[in-house]
Amino acid sequence: MRRFVWLLFGIMLVSSCGPATRATRFAEYPPRPKDHEIWVFGSTVPEMPYDEIGIVSSRQRNKLISMDRVLQSLKEKARQMGGDAIIGLSEANEAQGFVGTTGMLDRDPVLTGTVIRFRQ
Repeated sequence: MRRFVWLLFGIMLVSSCGPATRATRFAEYPPRPKDHEIWVFGSTVPEMPYDEIGIVSSRQRNKLISMDRVLQSLKEKARQMGGDAIIGLSEANEAQGFVGTTGMLDRDPVLTGTVIRFRQ
C-alpha cells in the first residue's frame, strides 16, 4: 500500500511539472521540424501574407514553471500545428480553484495567441 501511495504521489508531481498547453485548430497542416523557428508578435502583425491555422494557450500551473517555459510550450504546439508564427500574443490571469467557505481561488498567468502559416 505504501508503494502505491508513493507511486501516486510521483505521478502527480511529474504531471504538474510543465505548463498546461491547449490548442484549437482551424486548418490542418503537416508539422514543422523541431528546429523550425517560430516568430512571436504581440501588437503588430507580419506584412507577409498568412493564413490563421489555430489558437494556442498555455497556463503556468505553478510558480516553479517560468513564463519563458510557458512561451516555449506555445512555440512547440505551433510547430506541431504546422505554424510559422504566433500573432496577438497576450497574457491574462486564469482563475483556478473554487470559491466556497474557504475561499480558495488561485490565479495562474496564461499566454494566448493565434498560430499562423506564411503563404509561399
